[in-house]
Amino acid sequence: MVIASPITTGATSIAARPHTGARVALTERSRSALYLGLSNIVDEEAVQEMMSYFPARDVEEPVTKEFLRAEVSDLRAEMSDLKASLLRDMSSLRSELREEMSELRTELKDDMSQLRTELKDDMSQLRTEFKSDMSQLRTELKNDTSQLHTELTGEMSSMEHRLIERINRTQAWNFLAMIAFAGTIIAAVRI
Repeated sequence: MVIASPITTGATSIAARPHTGARVALTERSRSALYLGLSNIVDEEAVQEMMSYFPARDVEEPVTKEFLRAEVSDLRAEMSDLKASLLRDMSSLRSELREEMSELRTELKDDMSQLRTELKDDMSQLRTEFKSDMSQLRTELKNDTSQLHTELTGEMSSMEHRLIERINRTQAWNFLAMIAFAGTIIAAVRI
């Protein structure tokens, strides 16, 4: 519906415009001009009732269905944009995480391979050192055993010679003692 004729109050004129069913907020000056202009024509209570349909500020303006639909539509569009942006960000983050995990996996494999190689080298070196030490210990033990054998053989030979000397002396003393005993028995038999 279109207002056909403009309303004129004093010097103020409101041009004809299409009616949307929405309330329009008026400035205080416009409210005052309308009130004064209409108070001369219509009863004051009717003017006040009519002015109640024109809020003084935008915050007092009631929400219409069209306005609410437009706001909801804007909100849905904004939420859809946010959702699309969030999905893009999540996809990008997913890709970055996969790349980083792949790089980390590669680095870990390389580090583990390097560590494995180092451990093998260290174990091989340790094995070589251990074999060398064991060979050296074996040689030292053989030398010590040979030296001990030589020393024991020498001491046993020396002990054997001393034992034979003692046995020979003991036998000589025993032989002399037997001769003396035999001489004593012969002398006693003769007496």
